Amino acid sequence: MQAYSRVLGYRVFTFVKSILKSIPKILFIGMIVYIITFSILLSFTHYAFSTYAWDTGIFNQVLWSTLNGKPFYYTVEPFISTNNSFLATHFSPILIMILPFYALYPNVEILFLIHSTIITIGSLIVYKLARLILRNDKYALILAFAYLLNPLVIGVSVEWFHLEDFFMVFALFSTYFFFKRSWKRYIIFTILTLMSIEYAAIPVLFFGISALLLWKGSQNYDKNTFHFALITIALAAVWFLLARNFQLMLGYNAEGVVKSWRVLGADSLEQVPLKVFLDPVAAWNAFTYDWGYKSVYLLMIFAPLLFIALLKPLYFLPALPWLLVAMLSNFEPHYVIWTHYSSFIIPFLFLATIFGLKEFLDNSTTLFTKKLMKLIQISVLIAAMITIVLGSLNYSSIMGFDSRHISSLNDVLDLIPSNASILAQDNIFPHVSGRFEAYTIPSPTWEGFSLIAIETLNNTLAKKPEYIIIDLKAKDKGSQAVAELIYKTLYKERLPYGFLAINDGVYLFQLDYNGRPIIFNFMENYDYRNLYLQDGKAIIYKNSKSGYVLYRDCGYSNGTTFWYGPYELLPPGNFSVTFRMMIDKPTKEYIMTLDVFAFDLKKQLGQALVFGSNFTEPMAWQNLTFYFELKEPSSMEFRGFNFYAEADVYLDYIEVKRIEMIPQGDYD
Repeated sequence: MQAYSRVLGYRVFTFVKSILKSIPKILFIGMIVYIITFSILLSFTHYAFSTYAWDTGIFNQVLWSTLNGKPFYYTVEPFISTNNSFLATHFSPILIMILPFYALYPNVEILFLIHSTIITIGSLIVYKLARLILRNDKYALILAFAYLLNPLVIGVSVEWFHLEDFFMVFALFSTYFFFKRSWKRYIIFTILTLMSIEYAAIPVLFFGISALLLWKGSQNYDKNTFHFALITIALAAVWFLLARNFQLMLGYNAEGVVKSWRVLGADSLEQVPLKVFLDPVAAWNAFTYDWGYKSVYLLMIFAPLLFIALLKPLYFLPALPWLLVAMLSNFEPHYVIWTHYSSFIIPFLFLATIFGLKEFLDNSTTLFTKKLMKLIQISVLIAAMITIVLGSLNYSSIMGFDSRHISSLNDVLDLIPSNASILAQDNIFPHVSGRFEAYTIPSPTWEGFSLIAIETLNNTLAKKPEYIIIDLKAKDKGSQAVAELIYKTLYKERLPYGFLAINDGVYLFQLDYNGRPIIFNFMENYDYRNLYLQDGKAIIYKNSKSGYVLYRDCGYSNGTTFWYGPYELLPPGNFSVTFRMMIDKPTKEYIMTLDVFAFDLKKQLGQALVFGSNFTEPMAWQNLTFYFELKEPSSMEFRGFNFYAEADVYLDYIEVKRIEMIPQGDYD
């Protein structure tokens, strides 16, 4: 492996060195800044537990397993790959090429560096392709930066490591060498493009068709162009058939899993053309489904480059199959910019734009062309700023992540031996994926996955993983649903797992553990941020824990609810609940009722009537505490209702403390 790594490393170094010779310094600096920026950004999302088993954890486990003697082995999708081979799910032998780089630092973070570097290299190829076709260094440089700032490219860049990264860049290399008529390198990069993912064969095949049509319509009947166009078509068709057969041989079985074209009535990507032909009404319904997002996506594809690509449809033809399939999808990631799927469009978008600009250069005045290039620069900058602003809003939830909770998660992860088998929810899985026996389950909230999630969980628990880790405070609703499903199943089935650690909503279970938790830190606080108001409002109040309180004045109707919620899962145990409240004037009359309600069990676990006499003085915080027992996991409500008061009432927060645990199996 080391000898292979040295040879491959030397060849890659010499090839990259030859490419870098002609790059302008400003582009080189821009590329370095781009790589550093996105590598750091993606690493930050990982540290904030905002990377997921799909797909960061998958790729880390596949590469780690390959490096450690089990080629392409992974455990995440047994419902697709029955033999636990990633090549069954996606035929992507290209992963072998990055193994030497992964071996230098076999962790998730190296994937982000590889991802950002591969994407950034695309700007270099756009520069060289534009320079080749336009014969203008300045315009080529503008297009290279237009690539880096393109909304689709930025969207792919923030979407972590994916196979489509390689398709996008190798397809650009391939088109560059095709138009340079460097046929040996063209074939090499066409094969590399095909190796990225089995579906790469479709745009490659259409590129061959496009090249054939361009050759037929040209005045220069170059035999090599004709021959290599035919070779491309044949190579793509044969590759796709072989790849699909290899997938089936390796255990591919996605029957009933794919719901991306549910509106169309297709169960797989291959069925889409047939369904369109057989049922035009369903095709129209699928096309118009979620049309707002789809129209914005089309705008984001073409508008930043002033729709110039549409002037050269034959050059854009290879992107058309995927674009049409995406427009017929009901799976939102297919038609928004913040995913890796745009990688199938980007190479041919820039190819068509470059040839569209060539037509302007050949048939327009120099002044007009200069104005057009300035418009492109302005358009690209505006689109980039809009994308960055929208991206910042998307990432705001990550930036505001609770550092104390992250620390709690890391403290619990430190208790798990590096070689132990473990079941982890999907946003924790990437942190433990560097082992053979790391497992997760899909979220039951995903369309069509509710039964698959339960079946996968039961099959995984049958393997008796040594550890199970969940986070009931996960920000992502899908991950939270996974945590709740695992937790409730452990109790329902009375499985022999004991608490090794409980830390701020993070639970670590160990098989056959009967001792006391090594870490025990359980206290929940609920306030205006996670309680729901019916009659009342949140107001600023400096003399409170958070700076805000829930407030209800006596002008509201009697007999109604003040607040309810938060519908967060609590484990079994004995608890105290404290309501920190105050009133604005003295009274001895009845004010309201407080209660504890187990929402999943439809059962009231405790109740207290609140009178003015419970408060020692007005405008002074008073802790009202009572106790309850929860015998099995449930989403909880801590409510204030049946309000009758002549005084204004303030709620600072509700504090829930666990006094004693009830182990699994002991709640009858």
